[in-house]
Amino acid sequence: MNAMIERPETAPAADPNHATIKQIAEALAIPERTARDRALKGSWPFGEEVLPTGAKRRLYPIRDLPENVRDALMELDLRTDTTRRHARGVTTTEIARRLALAEQGKLPSQLEGWQREVRDARLVLLAEVERIANRCDFKRGRAIDALIEAVASGEAAPDIARQVPAANARDGSAGKAAKGGRTLSRTSLYRWFKVRDEHGPDALAPKAPAEDPMAKKQRTWWCRAFMYEYSKPQKWSISMCLEQMAAKFPHEYLKDIADAKLTPETAVFPSYDQAKRYLNTLSPQQLAKGRIGPRELKQMRAYVARSVANLWPGAVYCADGHTFDAEVAHPQHGQPFRPEVTTVIDVYSRKVVGWSAGVVEKTATVADSMLHAFTTCGPCDIWYVDLGKGFNNQAMDDEVTGLLARVGVLKENSLPYNSQARGVVERAHQSLWIRAAKELPTYLGADMDPEAAHQAHMVTRGKVKGIHPSTLLPDWRGFLEFLSAKVDAYNNRPHSSLPKITDLETGKRRHMTPNEVWAQGAQDVGAPEPMEETEALAAFRPQERRKTARGVVSLWSNSYFHLALEAYHDDYVRVSYDVHDARRVWVYAMDGSFICRAEFEGNKRDFFPVSKADVDQRRRTEGRLRRHERKREEILAEAGPLVIDHQPAQTIELSAAEQLAAEAEFARIERASQEVQQPIHAAPVQAGERPKFGDDVSWAEWVLEHPDQALEEDRRELRRKLRDSSFRMLLEMQGLDVGALSALAA
Repeated sequence: MNAMIERPETAPAADPNHATIKQIAEALAIPERTARDRALKGSWPFGEEVLPTGAKRRLYPIRDLPENVRDALMELDLRTDTTRRHARGVTTTEIARRLALAEQGKLPSQLEGWQREVRDARLVLLAEVERIANRCDFKRGRAIDALIEAVASGEAAPDIARQVPAANARDGSAGKAAKGGRTLSRTSLYRWFKVRDEHGPDALAPKAPAEDPMAKKQRTWWCRAFMYEYSKPQKWSISMCLEQMAAKFPHEYLKDIADAKLTPETAVFPSYDQAKRYLNTLSPQQLAKGRIGPRELKQMRAYVARSVANLWPGAVYCADGHTFDAEVAHPQHGQPFRPEVTTVIDVYSRKVVGWSAGVVEKTATVADSMLHAFTTCGPCDIWYVDLGKGFNNQAMDDEVTGLLARVGVLKENSLPYNSQARGVVERAHQSLWIRAAKELPTYLGADMDPEAAHQAHMVTRGKVKGIHPSTLLPDWRGFLEFLSAKVDAYNNRPHSSLPKITDLETGKRRHMTPNEVWAQGAQDVGAPEPMEETEALAAFRPQERRKTARGVVSLWSNSYFHLALEAYHDDYVRVSYDVHDARRVWVYAMDGSFICRAEFEGNKRDFFPVSKADVDQRRRTEGRLRRHERKREEILAEAGPLVIDHQPAQTIELSAAEQLAAEAEFARIERASQEVQQPIHAAPVQAGERPKFGDDVSWAEWVLEHPDQALEEDRRELRRKLRDSSFRMLLEMQGLDVGALSALAA
């Protein structure tokens, strides 16, 4: 029995089945020397424990001690708080084990909070009985009697005494049970043991009191009616909802009352406290439904975090537009406006691989950001965007002529009101563009000081009107350089969501930068190769499907001609064009093979070819003029004759200053309207001055009419072009004398 127990790292007396001489002496209320003499005289078996200091002490198995000693140890154990009890872990471990076994393979128990408290309190008491019975080798009945006696005498440990009123709270009111003086009894403990062993731990929970059927019917009808009023975006208070219900009761709630099997006479209107108690039973999501929109409600719902562990550089590009939170000078008229910035981010590395800025988020701006990304970092496998019109249109999505189909990129759209799915690029708006906008004095964010924003507004408007100069408003070129510098700084700044590395210069741990993650990923798993500029420009030119007729294809009210198109008469072809230059187009067969480069032939509407950018600008200008005209009519209606009741009609005349201002505004709008409606003509030239030509036909016509002003370069170019049969046919269709031009070029 004198086996050595080696526990060098265990706290003394940590074994619940053994006791030290000090514990035995404390239980018997005698000195330690007396307890040691009794142990020696009675030949109590013991083992030895080696302490960390190298000393040894004896541990006596409790089951082998005399019965009176075991009784004393049991009473001491019941009086000792769990913070000092050696076997404290046994109680909580036992409860957790039994609950895990009971709920293994089952759904979680559907108990109310107060029912769980009662169940857990009873389980703690039962576990305490089993613990002291096993430790002291007593039967369950004797351990129950000891526990009851300790509780009744008030000598039970505080943590055990606290469980008694909670275990007796049949309706969940532990305070009432404590005030009533209810204590433990043998019958209750035995009954709890039987229920637990036969039906599981959940059976120890008291049953919820049955609800009154009539009260349930009443609550059924008014809960639905109340939530209809409460779930409104105006966020009505409880009192306001009840007032609205009272005004509509009962004629608008007849269906709800009938569904609850009540009549308008028996339906009872709820009180303020009833409505408040009902709201307390609902979850935060149920309370917020209807009071906030689906987009805000998503912030309260569970979400799934997306991992990039299985991605690589260039696997997924996420793009999004952002209205810049500062004003800059418009690239065309110089007035203050907020540009639209389109950002493309690599999901794997968080690197901004491409960006573009424009007046609005349109297809050209999106394509420019994609072109920037593909030429600097390479094309992606998946293009992940929202449902905005700039990302979803025929120019992007057409199966034949669409940009995505031509560059071989798969597009994926996020769900509506699900910006969290594109959190990578949404977060970049905060840390990149909003942060950059705050560095400009024309910042217009919500946290900008209103007084400072007003002063900056007055200064920038004063500059535009010519009142006084100002340097607050950045010009367009400077703004683009500013954005480029901010993107470079962002890509070289440590990102908190990226892995950590040891900085070679400082020796400290820090997060990696997007450029470092991209470079590491390119080294480990590879990265896409950037597209060549010539290849990218050809691939990114927008395309349209058009039908040819007699060697001519029409696009944007312009006609383009080439002899090679005769073989495709009355067939559909793919026409690629430059949005800024309408002098030529590139024609492809429907299978993608190149046919020819067709030159501008003639236009029935405009003397010079009109580019797509010109068409869009004209349409935008006309729309703005229409909006100004509506504003003008509204101003005139407000300043018109005003009739006062019960008095003769009086006309309120405009002041002289107001009339002059109105006439100047009308004249400005009229001039702008005339400029839009007038066709585009060549700029006038002075006598003897060589004009600028919009195409080759107008140049040849000028040379034919002014042979004395033609240069040697003109004759050399004429000789080269006249060798082209299509060019000669184009000149003949325009009524020019090809023979005279040939003689002039000779």
